[in-house]
Formats: sequence, structure tokens, C-alpha cells
Amino acid sequence: AGEGAHGLVIGPNLDDFGTTDDFAYDDIAVTTSGAGAHALYLRDGANVVCVASSGGVKDHPLWYRNLVADPNVTIQIGDQVERRRARTANDDEKRTLWPHLVDFYPQFASYQSWTDRDIPVVILEPG
Repeated sequence: AGEGAHGLVIGPNLDDFGTTDDFAYDDIAVTTSGAGAHALYLRDGANVVCVASSGGVKDHPLWYRNLVADPNVTIQIGDQVERRRARTANDDEKRTLWPHLVDFYPQFASYQSWTDRDIPVVILEPG
């Protein structure tokens, strides 16, 4: 686990799935204190972006609720560890990021159609 208050750890970087424009896509494992998940993420400049989809179930995943409660986290991608601050993308940011996330993993669109909740896009900003 990393040193963030909720111990968000992202790693290892399993595969580089490629890039389109300014976005690079990868597969990661996400672990938080009290909850863990595997997730996909993309890089948006210096930010790391992931989706709190939980397969489209009705409630947000525990790891996302942990980040809302305390956004100070540590991420690990491969062997690189960094402190980050997590936040939920605002509406404009989500409108920009969501198509890239769905292009990479079309199932995100299905997950959104299965639930009434707005599936959060999480932005992990440098520290």
C-alpha cells in the first residue's frame, strides 16, 4: 500500500493499450484502505483518470467513497509512486473524458445504462 490517507495504490502497469491524441490508456489495479478493485485508467497530461463504475451497480464503489471522504492519496504505476489528490470530474471534464474512456472500454457505456447513478470519473492530480 502507498502512503495516502486511504492508501490508493495503482499498479502495476500491465499493458500499454496505445494512445489517441493526448490520451494514453493503460490497465491498473486499484487498492484503497478497506476496498480494492481493478480499474482502467487513462492519462490526461499530468493527470491520471479512472472510472468508479463498479459494473453499473446502484451504489458507488467503496474505494470511490473513501476518496470522496479523503482525497489525499498515493498512486503507484509500475514502480513509480506519487502523491496525488483525487477529485470527481466536473460536468465539462466528464463530457470531454467520457468518450475517450468509452472508446477504450465500451462496456462503460453499458454500465451507465444499467444504473440511475451518474458514474463518476475520478481525476488524480499531481500532489
